[in-house]
Amino acid sequence: MLGGLSGPDELGGLSGPDELGGLSGPDELGGLSGPDELGGLSGLDGPSVPDGLSGLGGLPGLARLHTLELIDAYGVTAEMLPLPEGSLRRLTADCLRSSQVRPIRQRYKDSEVVVRLSRAKSDKWLAINIDNPLRDWVDEDKRGGEAACRAYAVAERAVGLLASDDDPAAVADARGVLREFVEALNAVEERHRMIDTVMREEAGAAFMGLAERAGVPRAEAASWFNEWRDF
Repeated sequence: MLGGLSGPDELGGLSGPDELGGLSGPDELGGLSGPDELGGLSGLDGPSVPDGLSGLGGLPGLARLHTLELIDAYGVTAEMLPLPEGSLRRLTADCLRSSQVRPIRQRYKDSEVVVRLSRAKSDKWLAINIDNPLRDWVDEDKRGGEAACRAYAVAERAVGLLASDDDPAAVADARGVLREFVEALNAVEERHRMIDTVMREEAGAAFMGLAERAGVPRAEAASWFNEWRDF
């Protein structure tokens, strides 16, 4: 969509809107001080609405915005989006609240904006799983994803109890908790055959996060994960 600048460190020399054509995401907007500096932005592609842009529809500096692509848009509401009578022509939102699907579609009804919404989840589901790193597994397989989320939640609670314990044996106890987590994921894979390379990396990151909280040395935790997993 947009390209050219690789990170926020390259924003130091930008003096005005005409130099903003290469921004590719909200992480690169950190150095911009206000709406007047966003006038040249015709597209925005990133994981969330960046700080300072929470009122996208009301910022005159976004008058030329043509394309808006959001992922992990769980915090986005219809009112935050650009006005339908503006320059926006394409809106894509992936991973959003299902309660916002209808309001967003209604906002752009009978306008020239093409709206594409995907992987919406209920507020009830998100209330329980918003911080679960495996939450999007339900998009691949509902039952398998729910089982993986439950496994992580159980492990997280158990590690939380260990982390608050001053007992030196807590790391040893963590081994059992972490192994149960991996074995639960092994069962998910055996039953649902759903864990691909990306999901394996997500599982590994979740495992390492739990291990770190439990005080397990990183090298040891990585060895455990590779030894125990069957996916």
